[in-house]
Amino acid sequence: MLLDQCPVKNILDLLSYSQRATLATYGNGLLARSGLQVRRLPRPLIDSGSILEIDLEFAIAHLAAQHPGRQLTVVQLGANDGETNDPLRASIATHSMRAVLVEPQPTPFARLAARYDGNPEVTVVNAAISHHDGVRDLFTLDDDVHSGLASFSADQVRSTAQWTLSPEEIEERLIAIKVPTLTIDTLLAETGIKHVDILQVDVEGFDLEALRLFDIPRRLPTIVNYERTNLSTQDKEAAVSLLLDAGYSVSDGVSTRDTLAYRRATSDQAGLS
Repeated sequence: MLLDQCPVKNILDLLSYSQRATLATYGNGLLARSGLQVRRLPRPLIDSGSILEIDLEFAIAHLAAQHPGRQLTVVQLGANDGETNDPLRASIATHSMRAVLVEPQPTPFARLAARYDGNPEVTVVNAAISHHDGVRDLFTLDDDVHSGLASFSADQVRSTAQWTLSPEEIEERLIAIKVPTLTIDTLLAETGIKHVDILQVDVEGFDLEALRLFDIPRRLPTIVNYERTNLSTQDKEAAVSLLLDAGYSVSDGVSTRDTLAYRRATSDQAGLS
């Protein structure tokens, strides 16, 4: 049979999801043994040419080296307990940064507050960032295993939890809790922050909206790091476009979870590419 007569145009159509995953793992292994890697990058980033190959820890160290003697300020949206999958934990201590850590869930927040208790340079805030100051429903799972999983969207929680729980288990554990919400303006005013050097965002699929709420083009933090894994392809491209348009270079493939953006004057870019 000629290929163009075959009813299956794509050989992957014949494979189950697990078979596709196995094939991808095997293929990536073959490439790795040859020193190669395949990554999917957002189209706006490919077109821009403003691609960085650095991680967050390196970017922070580079920024600190550019400003010796000046205390860096970081705002973290979705700080969880300050330890689990936290990309800032080591850097906050290493560089003695002024930090505002925002976490809306009561249980992770209690652990976060205990972790930084007695550190005058760290302010912890029990709230979620939103369009208005007030109260809003936050969806999460009523167990200790998924303490980092919370979203304003119940469907987002279901989508993320499906990798570890059955649909029945998800529905049994899914709850809505009332959490206080703050605008970025209110957060910065209440914590006395005039300028943000580093913005870290991990808010379970709300990340693009959080970047918009922060008003990146106006506030221009030097470093922006956000979780991309729960964003749609369209939202990933929109987030990268927002940062590129504001003058950032972007590292999208070094971390398996996050996208990093770094904005500096041309004269300060040495060592970043």
